[in-house]
Amino acid sequence: MDHKTYNDLMDLCSGINDAFVSLFSLATYDEREIELLYQEIKSKILEPKIMYRAQIISLIYEITQNRDKYCSSYQFLIDKINGENRYSVETYNENFLNKLSPFQRAIINDDLHSLIDLTAMEESNLCQQPQSRLSWNFLNREQFGEILLVWCCMYGAENCFKYLRTEFKYEITRRCLQKSFLGGNADIMHECLKSQMPDDMCMSYAIESYRIDFVLYLMSTFNIRIPLSVCSKFYFFQGFFIYLDQTKNFKNSFQDIMLINFPPLYDYLISHGANVNTHYSEYKSIISGIIQNNYYETAKLFIAKGVRINVDIAYKRSLLYSAVEDNNIEMTKFLIANGAKINREVASGNILHLAVRYNLEEMTEILLLNGANPRIKDFGGKIALSLAIENNNKDISELLILHGSDVNFKDYNKKSLIHYAIEIGNQDLVELLVSHSANINAKDNQNNTALHYAVKMAIKIF
Repeated sequence: MDHKTYNDLMDLCSGINDAFVSLFSLATYDEREIELLYQEIKSKILEPKIMYRAQIISLIYEITQNRDKYCSSYQFLIDKINGENRYSVETYNENFLNKLSPFQRAIINDDLHSLIDLTAMEESNLCQQPQSRLSWNFLNREQFGEILLVWCCMYGAENCFKYLRTEFKYEITRRCLQKSFLGGNADIMHECLKSQMPDDMCMSYAIESYRIDFVLYLMSTFNIRIPLSVCSKFYFFQGFFIYLDQTKNFKNSFQDIMLINFPPLYDYLISHGANVNTHYSEYKSIISGIIQNNYYETAKLFIAKGVRINVDIAYKRSLLYSAVEDNNIEMTKFLIANGAKINREVASGNILHLAVRYNLEEMTEILLLNGANPRIKDFGGKIALSLAIENNNKDISELLILHGSDVNFKDYNKKSLIHYAIEIGNQDLVELLVSHSANINAKDNQNNTALHYAVKMAIKIF
């Protein structure tokens, strides 16, 4: 087998993959090495806009959930990405270690001497107070020992692991084996495999640790499949590409693919049969993820390849609806320029009404300039101008009137817009409507005219 698919895709994404491997494999407190990592991420990810700064920072915080041993180094890296120089790695590390229990500090640093002293103290306490619990009052000896052993596996603390096994005969549990794939210490892993069988969680941790050798081992020896959703979550390109190389399941490859702004990758997959209109679920599609992440270049590719942009996705919202809801001016313009329909009714409502309801003046103007119909009613029987008046928004009201909104519109109670303007006590809106020929003699379903309302609210309409 020549593994052409894998090799082609790795060649295509080599620089991006290298940057992610370096990011997930960070194992140093040396600020010079972290600076080199920052430069790699900057040149291979940030500057070409593969991902944006906020996305990388969010990913780094995700990484530190299980790699907190190096959280100080990752925090220093985040500062570099943000253009800040707040604290040194040493300071961050001191703050981190001070929050840990003595046992955690000993195991994270694989400090056998400290662990021996700590366990001796605990044993002494237990002998003096046989009913006492070890360290945490809700744990017995076995539970406490299991936690210590799991920590050893998670942090690759081989010396501490061997000591606890030899001295206290703590049993290896399934969690120990799972965490050993995260810790990456081959000797600990080998010992755990003597008494436990690997499972899907082991594969997930192997992916998170970016150990392709562990992934291949679990695949070939135990026939554990690669979970594409985990590959996507941690941007593990190698695992994703191995799956495609073995299955050739290009058609469904967009269901779990990692979202990055890199058109060549998507173009390759599309050329091999990937469906541009793939949905992750009832509520998510590949194009909705691309649009929400502002990946313009990738969006252009998908549009050129025939993606449907006027379909309801993401909780019955169209792509344009989502862009307007996020007040994303540039993406709204982009979608309209590429055929998104402004006056199309979606289950969540009319797009112009959405902009007006949220008091988005610039967005409202863009929609009107591109053909939004200000006379369309929403599901409650109101036009956009009704909402603007309810919001006391004179500027948007004037925009809508200038683009042809009906100043004499009546709702199902036969109340006209001037009735509402008077009712909320907004003199400026009343004057605006009157200046554009609103009918002050219009009656509601109680035969009350604007004058009746004006007398009641002490509003001048003449």
